[in-house]
Amino acid sequence: MRALDGIEQADGDSNLGRDEDDLAGVMLPREPRQNSYRRGYTKAWSAYAKTWKQAHPLCGERADGRLHAAHSRCVRDGRTSAVAVTDHITPHRGNPALFWDESNHQSLCASCHNAKSQTERT
Repeated sequence: MRALDGIEQADGDSNLGRDEDDLAGVMLPREPRQNSYRRGYTKAWSAYAKTWKQAHPLCGERADGRLHAAHSRCVRDGRTSAVAVTDHITPHRGNPALFWDESNHQSLCASCHNAKSQTERT
């Protein structure tokens, strides 16, 4: 993986003077992630998530009360697993309306949530 902004590369080369075509496919450094509180995960969210999990206790369960297989390997495999996380179906990326939209929430077990989150980061 190569970095940008003229930083010396592992092969002894640097990217000074290169145009965008030369850098196609290079991974750009990510901006630092804000802490959980700044991303919206406040006491109000914790209280909401606890209530959500009580009302939707199974992995893959959404606001409509049905089990959805889109992000739940448990549902796809026919397993019944307890909820661990109130997940945002579509990442909210700081949008408060999307953050609090009940139709954008689902229950996931820890394993399914970790797998979904990993795919969102790549």
